[in-house]
Amino acid sequence: INELAITAAQISVAGNKVAGYIPVPNAYLEDSDENLAATVLDYLGQSIGFAVDKAILYGTGKNMPVGIMTRLSAAAKPDWWQEGGPEFKALNATHIGKASAAAVNGTALYQEMAKVLGNAKAKYGVGGGKFWAMSGATWTRLQIELMSINAAGSVVTGAQMVMPVIGGAIEILDNIVEDNVIIGGYGSQYTLAERAPIELASSEHVMFIEDNTVFRGKARYDGMPVAGEGFAAFSLSTTAPVAAKTFAEDKANAAAE
Repeated sequence: INELAITAAQISVAGNKVAGYIPVPNAYLEDSDENLAATVLDYLGQSIGFAVDKAILYGTGKNMPVGIMTRLSAAAKPDWWQEGGPEFKALNATHIGKASAAAVNGTALYQEMAKVLGNAKAKYGVGGGKFWAMSGATWTRLQIELMSINAAGSVVTGAQMVMPVIGGAIEILDNIVEDNVIIGGYGSQYTLAERAPIELASSEHVMFIEDNTVFRGKARYDGMPVAGEGFAAFSLSTTAPVAAKTFAEDKANAAAE
C-alpha cells in the first residue's frame, strides 16, 4: 500500500460583530393595528442577513469577511492574505469575464458565460453544490435569452431557477449584485465562521425617559474564500463586474478607530 500525503491549509478568523438597533416610541407600539414589534425584529434579522450576504460577495476583510469578488479581483497578493492559507494565485484574468460585444445574445451569450463560470473548480475538499448570485432583472434576462416557442405554440424557457449547462442554484440578491452580473461557484470553498448566530432582543430600559422601546439585533461572523479557484464572475454586458462595493459607515465606532 502506498503512503499518501495530505496537504492542509489554515486561516485564522475573528468574531466581527454585525449589529444595529432601532428605537420605537411606545405610543406607536400601543396604537399599531399590526404587530409592529414583530415587524421591527423581522427587519433587523433581514438587515443582518443582507449585511452578511454583501460581505460574502464584496467584503473588504477589514472588520468583516473577505468577499468573493475581493478575492477574484486581486491581481497581486493582498494585505489580507494569510500565510497559512493556500499559495496565492491571481484569478482576475481567468475567473472574471464579460460579454465580448453588446450584440451577443442567446446561445452565443451562454457559451461565453459558460467558458468563464466553468473555470470555478472545487479544488480543495468536497465540491458540494454550486450557487449563482444575481439580481432579479439578471435572472429574467437569462430566461429571455433561452425563450422559445414549443409545439403547442406556448412561449417557454429552459431556465428554471437552475443555471443551464453549468448547473447550480440561482440566488436572487437584489440591491447587492448589480444588474447583468453573475457571481458564484462552490459554496463549500468559502470558509464562513459563525461565532454567534443572529440574536434579536428588545428593552424598555435604555430609553426609559424617552418612552421608547429599543430593538436590537446582533451576530458575529468572519470568513473568506480560501479556495478562490472555486468561484467566478461574469458580466452579461461589455462592462466588467465591479470589484468593490461601499458599506454603511460604522459611525458608532469611528471615534475608537
